[in-house]
Amino acid sequence: MIMNGSSKTQPTYDSILSNVLTKDFYYRNSNNELSRALIGKYLIKLDPQPIGGMIVETESYPGGSDTPSHHSEGRLTDRTKVLLESEKGLAYVYKIYGLHFCLSITGGSKKGDDFVTLVRALEPKYGIETMRKRRNIEHIYNLTNGPAKLTEALNITKKDYGHDLRKPDLILCNLDEAEMEIGQAPRIGINSHGQKHTEKPWRFYLKGSKFVSTT
Repeated sequence: MIMNGSSKTQPTYDSILSNVLTKDFYYRNSNNELSRALIGKYLIKLDPQPIGGMIVETESYPGGSDTPSHHSEGRLTDRTKVLLESEKGLAYVYKIYGLHFCLSITGGSKKGDDFVTLVRALEPKYGIETMRKRRNIEHIYNLTNGPAKLTEALNITKKDYGHDLRKPDLILCNLDEAEMEIGQAPRIGINSHGQKHTEKPWRFYLKGSKFVSTT
């Protein structure tokens, strides 16, 4: 596995589409199962050349009684309606602090549960120079090591809200079959919701990666 973030050989359009994650990938027994499974998968924006990298950090937001989840207790708003769609594997794009976009991925269980996984960090692989220009940052470890950083680097905006991640121009695919050693830790930035939620180890990260937001 490449851990220094250097550009890999650019994948072809056809190779990306032929390795897109299928619909079944997003249906899991639990939100945490989906969040773990996303580690090592590739998030790519065709802009028009491939720009993106390997997911190295995620967080689970299962809804229900989990108040940090935007759709807790089944809350339905114009912002959260995509989370409750029967179709899964959709992009949930939203703003934080009214300034920065974040990307989460919708999933569900065969029992009818609706959950979502926040993409917290990527290891840059393709289009690194474009990412540097967009973020006005040279240091590769700071390009995509946070949810708002990666959306800026990949130019993910409100236009991508509800996008099916099996279709161009924003795609989730499997381009690396290497085994992943995955760590778990509490979620970040939810202190206002109390100890009951902050202690749950629902953040997942690739152990040894220099591209995670924090360990």
